[in-house]
Amino acid sequence: MSGTWEGGASGSGTLKALMNAPFVSLYGLGAQRDTLFATMDTLPVRAGAAIDSLATNRLAVFQMLKSGETRLVVGASALVAGTAADTIELWLVLPGVPHAGQVDALIGAPTLDEAKAGRATVAFGMVRYNSPGSPPVVQRIFRSTGGTVNIRELVFVGPAALCGWVRGDFDFNVTGTELSTGADLGMRRVTGTFKSTLTVLQPADSVRDGAITARAAAVPLPPATVTQCTF
Repeated sequence: MSGTWEGGASGSGTLKALMNAPFVSLYGLGAQRDTLFATMDTLPVRAGAAIDSLATNRLAVFQMLKSGETRLVVGASALVAGTAADTIELWLVLPGVPHAGQVDALIGAPTLDEAKAGRATVAFGMVRYNSPGSPPVVQRIFRSTGGTVNIRELVFVGPAALCGWVRGDFDFNVTGTELSTGADLGMRRVTGTFKSTLTVLQPADSVRDGAITARAAAVPLPPATVTQCTF
């Protein structure tokens, strides 16, 4: 197989892949900017209801190959509008090694403990609201109850890939919980798009997911020995 692939968006440069099996070379043309845009609306939709939004260039995307932990993890964070230090996080945790055009169904809801830990027995998405502290404290969690993630473009660099590029969109429903009181915060709908470089971890590596008992308010992080892919 041989050929080329090119993708990008206005204002964020272009990635170009040159394929000559079994090798793929990936080039950055112009400045690359990882981006994620999302909105979270109330369910059922009501006129005048508040709609939260998230627009950020702070993404951490990892393809894990460790036995028993094979998954694609997308994490994004941003400051909450109107606050000085409160943050909002959006997580997508998908199974296996996805491919372009694949639809990954968020087939179930993680338990609250699984959402706190960032690990679950099902593919899932979630939104977390955090207040500042050392470590920061997760105040509210909205966990998926169903929906989809579409992988629109995906490029890995070579058979022993360390870097890649992914673009996709998502649409899923969530149920919210106030952690301090256990109060039900109702149902919401999360929709959005993302594009990012991704780091492919070696089969021996895991991801530090940021459990509430450890580094609470943080998108997923690689092991200290891993250098995150950049272009």
